[in-house]
Amino acid sequence: MLLVGPTTKRAVWPLANGNQISRRDGWPIEDVDTLYLSHNEEETIRIARQLVAELEGGTTILLFGELGAGKTAFVRGLVEGAGGNPDDVSSPTFTLLQPYAGRLTVHHVDLYRVTPFEVDELGLDELATPLTLVAIEWADRLPLVPVRSVTVHIDDQGADRREIRIDTSGSDIEALDPVVTR
Repeated sequence: MLLVGPTTKRAVWPLANGNQISRRDGWPIEDVDTLYLSHNEEETIRIARQLVAELEGGTTILLFGELGAGKTAFVRGLVEGAGGNPDDVSSPTFTLLQPYAGRLTVHHVDLYRVTPFEVDELGLDELATPLTLVAIEWADRLPLVPVRSVTVHIDDQGADRREIRIDTSGSDIEALDPVVTR
């Protein structure tokens, strides 16, 4: 694992419906990311485990990446970091939601087969409590970004290498409400 960051990025996320998610009060602005280069799945898991140590319960982790990028492996690290068994983690594509108990319960959500319009019916906003973390794969299908959120972009660099960009700025800014813009 190689820590490359910090880097900068814009605080705007594209959505499946063509809209963008931004934040009010002068956003989008430039935010600081942390950039990691992972050379194998174990390093990806370690990066996620380290992230959990920095998070508080009630945080939502928004996972972005193509099929096979390593989002589920990253969730294994989140579960291990939260005190759960990482061997229990599998992609919840057909169940949509899988909870993993630990010091913090990790709710693993996979929105791959869900449209942005169906997301509201899932009640995801009710999952984030002081005793939980919510990890959402295919977060680009969300109609709104949760206020206390962390974004994780995983890009496949070939072989087992992954570039992992983590933006934790949304987890510390409770006063800003997310809004959807065109």
